Amino acid sequence: MVSTEDIVEAFDDLGYTLEDPKVIDRLCSLCDEYGVDENKVSCEYLAFANKKKYQAPTSDILDLFDLEVLKGLQSSNKENSKRVVLDSTNIQSWVDDEDDVLGRYGTPKSAVGAQSKRQITPDSGIHKRRLGVNIANETLSPDTNQIHTPTGKKYAARDNAGKVLIRHGDNVNPGFWSNTSDYYRPEIKPFDQKKEFPKDYRFMFERLREKAGFLDETICRLGDVLQQKHELEEPIGFGPPMNEPFPSVGRICCDSEGRLNANSLLLQGTQDLSRGHALSLDVSQIKEYSIFPGQVVHSTLTNPSGTKLIAQSIVSEATPQMAPFQTKLGGNDTLHIVVACGPFTTNDNLAYEPFKDLLDYIGKNRPHVVILCGPFVDSKQSLIDQCETDGLSYEEIFNKLIKTLEELLQDLPMTQVILQPSTRDVHHKFIFPTPEFKIEVSPRIVCVPDPAMISIDGVIFGVTSTDILFHLGKEEICYPPRSGDRIRRLATHLLQQRSFYPLYPQSEEMNIDFEQLELLGQIEVQPHVLITPSDLMHFFKDVEGGLVINPQRLAKGAGGGVFARLAVQGGTKEVKPSKKIVGEIVRI
Repeated sequence: MVSTEDIVEAFDDLGYTLEDPKVIDRLCSLCDEYGVDENKVSCEYLAFANKKKYQAPTSDILDLFDLEVLKGLQSSNKENSKRVVLDSTNIQSWVDDEDDVLGRYGTPKSAVGAQSKRQITPDSGIHKRRLGVNIANETLSPDTNQIHTPTGKKYAARDNAGKVLIRHGDNVNPGFWSNTSDYYRPEIKPFDQKKEFPKDYRFMFERLREKAGFLDETICRLGDVLQQKHELEEPIGFGPPMNEPFPSVGRICCDSEGRLNANSLLLQGTQDLSRGHALSLDVSQIKEYSIFPGQVVHSTLTNPSGTKLIAQSIVSEATPQMAPFQTKLGGNDTLHIVVACGPFTTNDNLAYEPFKDLLDYIGKNRPHVVILCGPFVDSKQSLIDQCETDGLSYEEIFNKLIKTLEELLQDLPMTQVILQPSTRDVHHKFIFPTPEFKIEVSPRIVCVPDPAMISIDGVIFGVTSTDILFHLGKEEICYPPRSGDRIRRLATHLLQQRSFYPLYPQSEEMNIDFEQLELLGQIEVQPHVLITPSDLMHFFKDVEGGLVINPQRLAKGAGGGVFARLAVQGGTKEVKPSKKIVGEIVRI
């Protein structure tokens, strides 16, 4: 049964504050009635609310939500349950009844039933041949409205463009964000130039033994850091019964494929100390904890029966030291930065209107650096499959965006652009870590991999386009429930585990090369600014003196999203980097 705390927390992550007890109880009852969890119902409501332009749920809105969405899910489940499943008792009789080849290797007629008629995709209202002509002849630039397809009505009808939603740092006047100087161009370079992707990045050749070795090495490496940082005892292995407390290290695991909970915890030890064994972990004696699958911990344990570990303490904080804040900015200088994350077009068209409006903002305010995180050609875009059918490749769509960007930079001599791909970019490699784009255009367009550590005139930025916060949020458990700032806690996990993607097993939508993750996905020093785009609510968080930012998405459903603008202030005064940065989240 879904608890009220779980419902409130799930909706809070998506930006909806639930206060009415009747609404909360109704959502709990809907979860029980349709057999869905709080994450499923909150995500379905988010899609429903974006489509209907609703805000926080009310009793009347939930009636419509139940009628239009949840009952549709129920009928779909019932339809699936009616399908014939072939087994040893009925497969032979089915084969005997079918004489044609299609019948032998296709779906049995009894399972098709009323679906024997040809299935036709509902008319989208867009003629495919006409769409192909638009694609071939339209070019995206600051002077045009679209690449192709009609523009989005909901996006065009918005009335909150330019609205500042949240602010970090001192209050500033609107003119502060316009850069009027044309004499300063910051230096952009990798933080660690020794780390780069192999030129021949071959993936999907990883052996299971090698993968196990990389995972075991992660436990050993972080275990050493935890021991030294907190001056803990040397860990030993677990296996035989031990009534006396002993220290050990391991990785948090789940004993099944479901979501982690306090009764499904396992602790997997290292090969050297525990031969890789995983034993059940009891955390009932710990007053406060926050754990997730893949987390490496140093723990004081007892093992009275030899089959169950009882934890008396758990330590997982291995945050690295802050990178030296040695910016080249003078006392009166200000570094202006714009950060935006894809998708860059709404889900009802491929006109890239939010992208065009972002370019208009850049052309008007002339920031020094623009950080653009993918996806640029989003695999989740509902219309993206039509492109190749209609004569335009995914690469051509991306090249049009880059050409538009290059044309804009001709009028902005001091502006530089950083491009980071995403595993959702359908025209690029779908593996994480993701190699940078290979494009030869303006030298002021810098391509970086995902993840990346970048130095912009001495200010260190850690950037990833992967939605690790959302993935962690679905798997993490904490006690006491709803204690502290959950979003800040999720962001802190990245630093404490020294990884841009510490979750294991990873989300189903992620394809990870663990060899490259060990080499290129580690956070060896704390960046001054950590950028983690997510579908969760946008935020600025001060974490251990650094600034963590979620700029969210430039396009959200059929409507406009948000982007972030930052200003790093110069000066030699010794203060925390988060205190030297002013930031705002702005509606596109």
